[in-house]
Amino acid sequence: MAGFADQLAEAVAQLAGLRESAVATSDFDVIVSLGAGVDPVAYGDAGATWWLPDLEPEAVTVDAVRGVLRDGPFR
Repeated sequence: MAGFADQLAEAVAQLAGLRESAVATSDFDVIVSLGAGVDPVAYGDAGATWWLPDLEPEAVTVDAVRGVLRDGPFR
């Protein structure tokens, strides 16, 4: 893990610590948006529970979206 994944792990740990003192006891989701070709495993290890592909709205094509759907979940 390097860079943003390390920062994500720190943020998730801080959130978990804050929630220990909160009344709410339910789990929470952590969502990351990553560009094509970025391996999301390090982010999952850092605490991310959802990964969304980062598609540029101005440049996205139907074929690109179909590719994401075809490939399905990473794990």
